[in-house]
Amino acid sequence: MVFTAPDDPSKLVIKRVVATEGEYVINNDVYERIRKGHFFAVGDNMNQSIDSRRYGQVPISLIRGTAEYVILPYPRKIKRTPPRTRTFTSAKGQPPKSDYDLLTGSIDDIR
Repeated sequence: MVFTAPDDPSKLVIKRVVATEGEYVINNDVYERIRKGHFFAVGDNMNQSIDSRRYGQVPISLIRGTAEYVILPYPRKIKRTPPRTRTFTSAKGQPPKSDYDLLTGSIDDIR
């Protein structure tokens, strides 16, 4: 997603959207529900990216578009690891109390 940087309106950033309104993320070991009209975005470089883990949920009004082409870096064989931020929703609209609750819930509890 391409959007205006919340911390610097003069910049556009490209980040991966990992959660939208009503979903939950684990951010800094805390369950966080995404508010209405917001999304949670993270960068591919998890150790150095300035993203929602730093500036919080992003209003959808800041969206400018989507990225359609990759120009740089040139394609190469690399091993990519998925982001560590997990997203989920529960059937009851509440975050689970533990990872065990996620594993023991029904498939409808986790989307």
